[in-house]
Amino acid sequence: MPHHEETPHELALNPHVSRLPVAIRNLLRRPMRSIMTCAAVAISMALLVSMFSVSEGIMDSAEVPLLESREDLVINPDQGRIEQSHTIAADITSWDEVSFATPALYHDMRVLLPDPDAEEGRFPKVVEALGIVPARFWELMGEQERERFDQDEWFTYQDDPFFGNGTYDGYFTGEILLSQNLRGPDLQVGHVLPVIALDRVVNMTVVGFFDHEWAGLTGIADLSFAILHLSELQSLTGMAWEGEGASARVVDLSNLISVALTPEAVEDRAEEEVAQRIRDEYPAYAEDVFTKADQLELIRQETLIAEAFYIAIGSVSMLIGLLFVATIMIVSVLERTREIGILRAIGISRRSVFSQVITEAMVLVLLGALIGIVPGYYGAVWAAERISTNVGVSIDLGFSTAFVIQALLWVFLVGVLFAMYPAYVAIRMNIVKAITSPH
Repeated sequence: MPHHEETPHELALNPHVSRLPVAIRNLLRRPMRSIMTCAAVAISMALLVSMFSVSEGIMDSAEVPLLESREDLVINPDQGRIEQSHTIAADITSWDEVSFATPALYHDMRVLLPDPDAEEGRFPKVVEALGIVPARFWELMGEQERERFDQDEWFTYQDDPFFGNGTYDGYFTGEILLSQNLRGPDLQVGHVLPVIALDRVVNMTVVGFFDHEWAGLTGIADLSFAILHLSELQSLTGMAWEGEGASARVVDLSNLISVALTPEAVEDRAEEEVAQRIRDEYPAYAEDVFTKADQLELIRQETLIAEAFYIAIGSVSMLIGLLFVATIMIVSVLERTREIGILRAIGISRRSVFSQVITEAMVLVLLGALIGIVPGYYGAVWAAERISTNVGVSIDLGFSTAFVIQALLWVFLVGVLFAMYPAYVAIRMNIVKAITSPH
């Protein structure tokens, strides 16, 4: 047996000695074992930190645009579209509690992109189009959303002039914004972009480009987007009129109407009151009116699966690491059976032995956890980048000093629980059998 194991235990020489130096010296008896245990905890901590950071980031990134937005209410049918959307928005805007209401339309459309290798110099491509009233759309956006756009590359006409007097006979601006992945030598600001409408080709003028975090949605690297005036998108995609000839009627379809309340109404928490008025006056959409609180709850529900997945990975990895610590501590206790028996025989209390085993386990846990913080951060950065690339959602990591302290406390508390069993094994030893043990 090595010399240091024959030396009288410090607890035997002085029962009131500090537990920490004794714990460190005990752990150094088997340095490789202690190093491997710390490494296991460090890996677990790294996974815990990275997964929880990504989870928090997913939730925050989904909520921030809405929290920053001026959109206090929205009419957003799950099925179908809103008819007479310009008229409804104008009516709601006239209410005293409302600053403005504005409709929007999502619809795919085909554009003819320049391609020198194509037979006619262009090739058709489907883009996801958003029809808006530019001034209102800009007012709705929060600071984070506005950073995607260059104000020098924005619409010249801030209203929706083609809607005119409600019969789509106003001025057709032909303005269009495109996602950055469509920009190229042959497609720049000021260039003409042909758009395939219902029965004709309409030339639009590119007024700007914008960054869009969904450019890689579902791994489709070439998914592209366009923004144009609402009435013009309606006209190009058949969402303006229904029927033909004398029987044709204006339907003015949109997917949603966003409502921004006045500052006074927001301060008075009038969202639910206005929402109820919309339900009463437009019963066809009574089930489709949502306040900001309703939308936040929907976002939380939608991100719950992803959040639960990452939390589960982090939690399982932490539990595995701490189980490793508990196993190693049990082995350590069994190896020191005779030593523990002697301590008990000379009067060292069970409480002292229990505390000593817990202290040794906590040294391993905390050291490993501290080591795991840095790789955990870089792991979270890597995971967030992969998610942004493959899923198309930009993630702001929920990584902060408070988060790290919270993670350390969580690991510490769970570590204490896992260390209870080896400590219990130590104090339940039969003193006579322990003294006569060869270990």
